[in-house]
Amino acid sequence: MCFTAYFDESGTHKGSAAVALAGYLSTTEGWEAFDHQWKPVLKKYGIEFFHMADFAQRQGQFRGWSEDRRRECLRELHDIICGNAIASVGYGLSRAAYDAIVCAKADDFMGGPYGLLASTLLIDFSGLLRLLGVRSLIAYRFESGAEGIGQVASVFDHNLASPGHSAFHRLLSFGIENKRKFTPLQAADILAYELYKQLPRQLGVDPRPRRLFPLPSLARVPHYWGYVTEHNLRTINRIASIAASLSEDQLDYRQKSFEVARGRCSITVQEFQARWRWCARFMVGEAPTTVRIA
Repeated sequence: MCFTAYFDESGTHKGSAAVALAGYLSTTEGWEAFDHQWKPVLKKYGIEFFHMADFAQRQGQFRGWSEDRRRECLRELHDIICGNAIASVGYGLSRAAYDAIVCAKADDFMGGPYGLLASTLLIDFSGLLRLLGVRSLIAYRFESGAEGIGQVASVFDHNLASPGHSAFHRLLSFGIENKRKFTPLQAADILAYELYKQLPRQLGVDPRPRRLFPLPSLARVPHYWGYVTEHNLRTINRIASIAASLSEDQLDYRQKSFEVARGRCSITVQEFQARWRWCARFMVGEAPTTVRIA
């Protein structure tokens, strides 16, 4: 059985308070059924393709819609997502915290906030799949045009070339697609936007109340949604700075430990893998908890 995961980002524009990356997994048959159900709903509402930012801001194709029409359309789309997706994963981070903590060297090495979130997603997604009992390899598809996508592709290719890493992370292939043409990316866009809008409110940066409608509805799919804390960012910044300082022939993560005199730190890859995957959960109807995906 073949599986494909589609991911989209939100908040990578200048001045954004948060950045989020999220998406869904399903089988080939599941995505075919999704597409056959999604397109008639778009046609019913006179939509060429669904873009959550335009929908939320009542602009473009959604200008002049009544609140009842908006909610009914979104409910139908949510039902299609939850009826066909097997699992979802989403991550976010505070852009202000990232800019204050992550140095230029680490930022360039990771491919910016998007690159960091995508790399985290690729690492932890396999953990969720193991919990769900999914053993097949996964084809990963990302929205085209995102800043840092080239770095994500490089990270993917590096791990794909290693039989051990490829098997552990269930890597099959990496692709970049157009959201207008691939309807599963429109589903990923909805979730990424909601996590991007939710995080500043959960952190207290945005004083407006939490968005109560969309996320609990989307949470019907087995999911792991989390955000990178400031503590996580400091650890990741230190490790990425170390890795960026190494030449290619030194990147043997299984055998070496890395030391940086300026930071007076020494860390092995095993410690890296154990520590950087801690994050706080998004608040969806309950208080957040701190967890780690095994």
